Amino acid sequence: MEFQDNPQDNFAILETYETEIEELEPEYYNNEPVISTSNATKQVNQEESLPLLLVITKGVNEAPRKLILRALADSGGSHCLVKSDKIPSSVEVIKEPGRRFNTTQGNFNPIGYVNLKDVSFPEFSHTRRLPNVKCYVFDAPCRYDLIIGRDALRDCGMMIDFGHEQLSWFENTVAFRTLSQFMDNATICTALEVPPYQVRIAESNSSESLYNVAGPLKASDYRKVEIETVVAKQTHLETLQQADLLKVLKQFDQLFSGKIGHYTKRKFHIDLVEDATPYHCKQLYPVPLVDRETVKAELERQVDLGLLERVYESEWGMPMFATKKSDGSIRTVDDLRQLNKVIKRVYYTLPKIRDIFERRKGYRFLTNLDISMQYYCFHLDEQSSWYCVIVTPFGKFRRLVLPMGLANSPDWAQATMEEVLQEVIQDIEIYIDDIAIFSKTWEDHIQLVSKVLRLLQDNGFTVKPEKCEWAVQETNFLGFWFTPDGLKQWYKKIDAIQKLAKPKTLKQLRAFVGVVNFYKLFYHRRAHIMGPLTDLNGLDKYEGQRNFSKYWTQAHDKAFENTKRMVAKEVLLSYPDPNKPFTIETDASDTHIGAVILQDNKPVAFHSRKLTNAQSRYPIPDKEALAIVEVLTVFRSMLLGAKLHIKTDHMNLTRDDIKSQRLLNWRLLIEEYAPTITYVSGEENVGADFLSRYPLQSSAEEEQENALIPDSRALEESKMSEVMLYYPEEIETFPLRFETLHNSQLQDAAVQQLRNQEGYGIEEFYGFEFVCKTDPDQDPRIVIPEVLVNDAIKWYHYVGGHVGSTRRGVGELPPRQATELPFEQVAVDSIGPWEFTIQGIGVIKFKALTIIDTATLLVEAGRVENSSSAQAALVFENQWLARYPRPLTCIFDQGTEFEGAFLRCLHRNGIQAVPTTVKNPQANAICERMHSTLGDILRTLLREQPPATIVDAYGIIDNALASVIFALRSSINRTFGVSPGALVFQRDMFHPIPLMIGYNQIRTERQRIIDDNNRQANLRRRYHDYQPDDQVLILKYNPSKLDERAQGPFRIHSVHTNGTVTIERRRNVLERINIRRIRPYRTNEHFTQQYMMYFPEEKLNAVSNAQS
Repeated sequence: MEFQDNPQDNFAILETYETEIEELEPEYYNNEPVISTSNATKQVNQEESLPLLLVITKGVNEAPRKLILRALADSGGSHCLVKSDKIPSSVEVIKEPGRRFNTTQGNFNPIGYVNLKDVSFPEFSHTRRLPNVKCYVFDAPCRYDLIIGRDALRDCGMMIDFGHEQLSWFENTVAFRTLSQFMDNATICTALEVPPYQVRIAESNSSESLYNVAGPLKASDYRKVEIETVVAKQTHLETLQQADLLKVLKQFDQLFSGKIGHYTKRKFHIDLVEDATPYHCKQLYPVPLVDRETVKAELERQVDLGLLERVYESEWGMPMFATKKSDGSIRTVDDLRQLNKVIKRVYYTLPKIRDIFERRKGYRFLTNLDISMQYYCFHLDEQSSWYCVIVTPFGKFRRLVLPMGLANSPDWAQATMEEVLQEVIQDIEIYIDDIAIFSKTWEDHIQLVSKVLRLLQDNGFTVKPEKCEWAVQETNFLGFWFTPDGLKQWYKKIDAIQKLAKPKTLKQLRAFVGVVNFYKLFYHRRAHIMGPLTDLNGLDKYEGQRNFSKYWTQAHDKAFENTKRMVAKEVLLSYPDPNKPFTIETDASDTHIGAVILQDNKPVAFHSRKLTNAQSRYPIPDKEALAIVEVLTVFRSMLLGAKLHIKTDHMNLTRDDIKSQRLLNWRLLIEEYAPTITYVSGEENVGADFLSRYPLQSSAEEEQENALIPDSRALEESKMSEVMLYYPEEIETFPLRFETLHNSQLQDAAVQQLRNQEGYGIEEFYGFEFVCKTDPDQDPRIVIPEVLVNDAIKWYHYVGGHVGSTRRGVGELPPRQATELPFEQVAVDSIGPWEFTIQGIGVIKFKALTIIDTATLLVEAGRVENSSSAQAALVFENQWLARYPRPLTCIFDQGTEFEGAFLRCLHRNGIQAVPTTVKNPQANAICERMHSTLGDILRTLLREQPPATIVDAYGIIDNALASVIFALRSSINRTFGVSPGALVFQRDMFHPIPLMIGYNQIRTERQRIIDDNNRQANLRRRYHDYQPDDQVLILKYNPSKLDERAQGPFRIHSVHTNGTVTIERRRNVLERINIRRIRPYRTNEHFTQQYMMYFPEEKLNAVSNAQS
C-alpha cells in the first residue's frame, strides 16, 4: 500500500520528519487539526467520520525500522493489532497461542505479537512518543495497518470524543475524518508536514569537574565494548558508511579488547643528574578505612596486569595516594616530585595548532583516536623501575611501566607514537595520546583508518572505541574546534575578560587601566581606545571616592567595552606554541581566583572565577592551590606536555612540607604537569592579582551555591521567623537582618515617634530592641523603616512569587552559536495585514513577505496577494531563491502560510525547515525593525498621496517596500560597522568604492553579542539543575486570568544538554520539552526540609505560626 504515486517522495518526507530530536529544541505549539471535517465535506462523502491517525514507528522488536502506518483508534478492541504485511520479514513474531480478539472491524486470530518501538503520532506532536507498544499480528482483510486498542489508549491517555468528533491527547486535538480522506495521498503528505515547532540549538560542552565525586571509591571497571553498538551511534554517517566502518573495526578485536596495551619494542631509561641522592619517604599517605579494600584491590589488579611488582627492599620510595575519577572510580597517583627534581629532562617537539590546521584545511572526514592508558603501555628498563618504587600501607611496589606524573612521560610518548605511525605520518596528526586522521574522501578515509588501527594493534596498543570520534566533520581537538573551513576560537581563553564588571569606584578603574597598560606592547591603538578611561583615571582621589558615578558617562561605557574587546581580540588571535615554555601567574583573594597564561611575555589566556561560600573559607594556601589546579584543568589540552613555570605570591606552595590533605592532593595533581613553581611578590604578579580582586559580572550558576548557606549570625537570628516569614529557598540576601533593622529604626525619625504611641511598644530579640506594633491576640510585628520598605517588598516578591505570568524562569538556557556563513540561513516572516480606505471602493488589505539573511542581515520583501502557502512559496522563490545563493536552513513561524506548498518548496530545494513559534521566534528581533520602518514609510506615503484606485494603492505599497529594503540595506549596522549591502556586495552602497570586509571578525563580534544576551537572559532566570526522577510542572500556554498556571506534576525521564528534558506525561508516554515550559514541583516536605536547614527543630512550630 503506497502513500504516493512515487514511493521515493514518501520516504523523503519521512526522512524529513525523522530529524534527530536530540538536536532540536521543542517549543510551545498549538497543533490544529490537519484535516477539518466540515458539514459540506460530510454531505459530499456520505461516509462516517472515524478516529483515524497516522502512526510513525522507529523499530520493531530490536530491529531498527521506520514505518508509516494508517491506524484506527478503536475503543471497542481490548488490545493493539497490526497487519502482518507491515511487519518486515526479518523480524521474528513472538508466538502466543490461544488469543482471539473482537473489534468493530471484525474478529481476528493473531499469529503472535511484536513490540513497536518509539511510536509517535505526528498529527499530535513530533516530540511526544511511546517507548514500547505491544501489538498482536493478524493476517486478515482490513482497511487499516494498525488498530489501537483500549490498552494503549488507556495507558497513553488518548481520549475519543464522539460528541465533538475529535481525538484528544493532552492539550492537542485531531478531528475525525472519513476513510476516503484518510486514504488520499495529499492527506498523508500534509500530516507528515505538520511542523514540530522547534529550533536548532548548540549542545553545551560541560567541562569535567575539578572535585571528587561524593562517596567511597569504586573499583576500576574495564570492559570490552561491542563494536556494533559503537557504530550504531555514528548517526552522522550514511548506512553504507556505517557498514564500511563496522567492517573495518571488526578486524581489530585485540585493539578493542578493553585491556591495557603493552608496547614491547623498546624500554625506557631514566637518566639522573650527577650526584643524585636516593629519596625514600618517611611517612605514608593515609587511606580512609572505607576505601582500604578498594585501594588494595586496585594495587593487586595492577600487579596482575604487569604494571606493578611487589618488592621489599629499595633505596628509592615515593608515596602514593588514591583519588576519584569523575565517575567515582579509583585512580592511583604517584608522588614523583622528588624524582622529577633529579632526572635529566628529555624534550621532544610537539605540533603547533596553527601548523596542524594549515596542513589539514579543507578536509571532509576527521577521526580522533584516544589511546587507552597510554603511559602504562610503555615499559621501563630494570634500572629505571627501581627509581619508581611506590610505598603504600599495603607494602612496596615498583612501577614497571611509564608512570603518570613523570616529567619525561609526555615527550617519550610523543616521540614513540610518531615512530610507530611513521608510515602514515603525512596524513595524520599526533599529540601525545590523541591521533587525528584527516581525509577529503570517504574511500581514502576508511583505508587510512584501517592502516592506523593496524599499526596500533601490531605495536601492542589498545583503544576505547566509545571514546573515539569516527569520521566527523567538526570536533574539539586540542582545545580548538576544528571545522573543514576554519578554527573556531577558544572563547574560554577570554571568558575572564568578558565577565569583568563595569568599574564602580576610582580604585577599580585604576586597577583595570593598570593591568591593560602592563601589557601595553600588544594592543594596537590602545591610547586612542582608552582615552576616556585614562582621562577619568586622573580624577582627584577624594573627588573620585565621593562622586565617581557622576563622572562616568556613556563615553566611558563605550571605552570600557572597547578596551575589553581589544584585549580579548588579541588573546583570541594568539596561537600558543607547545614547544615554548608557558608562564602561569596565579593569585587568590578572599572572594575570587585569577590566572594569566603567558608565552613570550604575551597573554594567551585569562581565567577568573568567584569563589563559592565554602571555598571562600579555605585557608590562603588552599585558595592559591585551587587557582593553580583550576587553570591547569581548564586549559589542560594547551598545557599538558609543555614546559611550565608557575608564579604564585604564596611562598608555602613552593615547599615540600605540606600538612593540609586537600592541599597535598592538589599539589600532587599539579605534578602531572611537572611545573616549576616560584614565589613572586604581589606587586610583580599584576595580571593575576587584578583578576583575583576585580569584581565580575554575577551569574546565577556561581551564586546558586552561596544562596543557601547561612552564616552563624543568620542561625542565631532564627527567632525572626516568629515575627515575619523567612523563606530560605533561593535567597541572595535577606534584607531584614536584626542588626540592619535595629540601625535603620534608630535613624528613622518617624519610627522613633511611634515608641510611645498606643498600639506600639518596644520588644527585644537577641540583644536588639525594636519598635513593634503590639496586639494582645497576635505576636508583635516589627515596624519596617521607610529606607528598607522597597528592599523588603522586592525580597518577599522574589521569594513568594506573584500571581502574574512573568515570574522568573527556572533553569539556565544553553549557549547558542552565531550563523557561520552568509546565505547559510534565512528568516522568513509575514507582515500585516494593513488596511487603508479608497473612496468609492472601500477597505483594501494587504500583507508582505520579508526574507532576511541572518548572517549579513540583507533583506528582501515582496507583496503577497493572499495568505495561502502557495503565494508565500511563490514570493520566496521569486524574491530570494532566484537571486541569491540557496540557503541551508529557513526559519519561519507557525502561520498557515508556511505550511503545505511552502514546506514542499523548501523540500524541493533541499532547504531544511526550522519552524519556531510566536513564543520563541529566532528571527523576531531581526524582523522587528524592518516591520516598524515599513509601517512608518507606509503611513507617510498614504498621508501625502492618498490612492484613488487599487492600482495606485499597490504602487504605493511596492514603493514603500522598495524604500524600506534600500534603507535597511544601506544603514550602518552597530555590530558590523558597515551596512548589510556593503558587507554582501563588498562596495559602498552610494559611491563606487570597493570595500574589503573580513566576515570572520564580524562573526566573532556577533557571537560575543549573542553570548552577552544569553548571559543576560540567564541572569533573569533562577539556577536549577534538573535531574532524572525530579517532578516538574508544565506551564500552560497563555492561560486566562483565573486559570491554573500549570499542570502536573510529571516525572523527568531524562535530561539533555541543549536545554530540554524528556518527561513522562503518563505511563509509557514520553515527551521532550523545553525548560522554558516547566518549573520544579515542590511538595510541603521540601519546604519543611529547607526550614530545618535553617531553624532548630524546636523553632519549627513558631515558623509555621508565622507563616499562617
